[in-house]
Amino acid sequence: MSDDNKNTQSNKLTLEKVIKFYMSKEEHYDNVKEYMEKNPAKDSEGYKKLFNVFSYRIFKDLPAKDDVYFCYLIHKYLEIRKDYANREGNELWNRLCIFDRMNEEEILCKKNKVPEPNQKWHLLISFCAYKKLLEKKEINGIKNNVFFDENIYEDGQIILSSATPFAINQYKQLFLGINHVPLKLWMYEAAADTKNQHIITPDIIEELSKDINEGRATKGGYNWGKYWNDIVKIIDAWEEET
Repeated sequence: MSDDNKNTQSNKLTLEKVIKFYMSKEEHYDNVKEYMEKNPAKDSEGYKKLFNVFSYRIFKDLPAKDDVYFCYLIHKYLEIRKDYANREGNELWNRLCIFDRMNEEEILCKKNKVPEPNQKWHLLISFCAYKKLLEKKEINGIKNNVFFDENIYEDGQIILSSATPFAINQYKQLFLGINHVPLKLWMYEAAADTKNQHIITPDIIEELSKDINEGRATKGGYNWGKYWNDIVKIIDAWEEET
């Protein structure tokens, strides 16, 4: 492991803390906004396809079956969380209850008159919530990624997913492996927007933004591990405001 990546394996960091940390952030930051204006999301990108399932239900191409089912589960979760008397015994709510602090418009990405996916939704719903609903299951001797409970599948079908579920003690590597450029830039810029942090300076954000805008964001073009290490240190030290 390189020196830049040694500290990414924090003992303090938990998935729940990462999610809560980024829930406290804004949807948009200047450098990300500038990048997205120059490089708008394409309909072929995974999170944009998922957003289209959530928002428009109009598809240029046949949507992935797992995306449609994920959308169904999110709507089901939104119904269950209103049932205060019975929700605690529900596995779907148990998996997603950390998102109770987000309002429905945020979860469905419908805050604006003209809905458009933002990187906060990309990370929290398209990435984290999606993975929290998946698990490995052996089917006919082959391990597959499936949604967690086949008993709630429509028509009893087992719906496979191309996404990978969170594995115990492996989520840090999954965040480290994110390859979507504007999402990484948003995660870094959002981390900088933290009270009393002195690790990420405007100059460093400008450096990362320049690397990205000048095309060095391809594999091997810059060290995301170094930037992720900065984020980990900030989340470790972060205390949720009550």
